Amino acid sequence: MNWTYVARKDFADAVRSKLALSLLALFSLLALFSVAVPRLILGPDATVQESLGLIAGPVQLVVPFAALVVAYLAIAGERESGSLKLLLSFPLTRRDVVVGKLVGRSGVVVLGVVTGFLVSAALVVALYGSLPVVSFAVFVGVTALFAVAYVGIAVGLSGFVASRGRAIAAALSFVVVMEFFWDLVPTGLYYLLNGAMPGQQLPAWYFLLDRLSPSGAYTYAVELVARVGAAGLVTTSDSSAETAAAIAPLADRLVGEVPFYLEGWSAIAILVLWGTVPVALGYLRFRRADL
Repeated sequence: MNWTYVARKDFADAVRSKLALSLLALFSLLALFSVAVPRLILGPDATVQESLGLIAGPVQLVVPFAALVVAYLAIAGERESGSLKLLLSFPLTRRDVVVGKLVGRSGVVVLGVVTGFLVSAALVVALYGSLPVVSFAVFVGVTALFAVAYVGIAVGLSGFVASRGRAIAAALSFVVVMEFFWDLVPTGLYYLLNGAMPGQQLPAWYFLLDRLSPSGAYTYAVELVARVGAAGLVTTSDSSAETAAAIAPLADRLVGEVPFYLEGWSAIAILVLWGTVPVALGYLRFRRADL
């Protein structure tokens, strides 16, 4: 018996509690709405690029809350109820519990995300007759990674605290700071250093700091890696042309050349770090905790 037992149990419990079904419905409705809006407003003039480009914004808002709802009680909830002691009476280590919780809860959220995107893909084909498959698949993968990153954050926070109340407070505080106030950090630091508000030309550190939040990294990743942004999908066949088109706005705003740590892979790396570092820190705290 190892972490796979915990992962399967967590996933099955989510399905039985209809949590997974609720997420499937939420993401499906979100995707349907995002894809259909351009068609409803613009009619025949709407394009597949505009429809797909609209998905990223709502996803950036909904995914963090959905992931936190699924995972914030992963450890703290069972710790408070006493069921964690029963679980650890089996031949399982605390590391097995943390890894299993991460994998099981991630599976629930990713299932919802992928289903929502499949629904949107079907609607795109029905409305527009075509779908840029490769770019769309990368878009789905980046979004799934974004969801897993937030599950990792929630599981890590859940390992730090001992009660449901503290878990929800920590989760809500994190998402509010990162989703609604993080933009003030690079702006405020720039003002302190320069005595003026940010303008058109900015140093590289400003963009890096702006993208250290999960949503900041996700936004940059879908723009540069998946070629999805406010203008939709870039479907140029030449990959170098795609990269140039995606990075041009950043290059125009930078003081100097675009450094390596602002390339597309860096946004993916930031999401991976958000999905692993909080879990590791939460595990270290949970490993020493008295149950």
